[in-house]
Amino acid sequence: MDDISAQLSVVPEYLQIPEEIRGKSADPDVLPGLDDKEQLLGSFQETDQILWGLENNRPREELIEQFGAKRLDRITALWESSRHMRESPYILYKSSEL
Repeated sequence: MDDISAQLSVVPEYLQIPEEIRGKSADPDVLPGLDDKEQLLGSFQETDQILWGLENNRPREELIEQFGAKRLDRITALWESSRHMRESPYILYKSSEL
C-alpha cells in the first residue's frame, strides 16, 4: 500500500525537522494560488481513509455511507486524474525476454 499523509505525519517530528519547515504551507508550484492543501482535499484524515478504501477496493456504497457521495466523488476524481503520477512509465524486462 502506498504511504499516505496520516501515516507519514509523525516522520518529520521523529526526524526533528524544524517547526518552521513542518508548518510551511503547500508549495505554490504544485497548484498556483493554493497555499492550503486542505482547501483542495478537505480533512487529511478523511481523505486518507477514502484513498485507502479506493486502493483496497472497498465497496463504493460503504464509502458513500461513511463520507457522502459528493466527498467521495471529489476525491475519486482527483485520485483518477493523478493516476499517471503513481505509475511508472517504464517496463522492465529480464535480459532473457529481449
